[in-house]
Amino acid sequence: MTSFLQLHLAALQFVADTVQHAGKTLVSMGDAAKAFIAGWESEKYRKPLAARSTK
Repeated sequence: MTSFLQLHLAALQFVADTVQHAGKTLVSMGDAAKAFIAGWESEKYRKPLAARSTK
């Protein structure tokens, strides 16, 4: 059976290949952008749900 890690790595490779094929580059989010998203009401709802699903 394929592990979660293998699926995750395959998804990341797909994204990287698709971005490269489009002539774009990947950049990570800055601290201000991360803080902005963390303040979203939906993110406050999602975070506890995600924590429960990994236990």
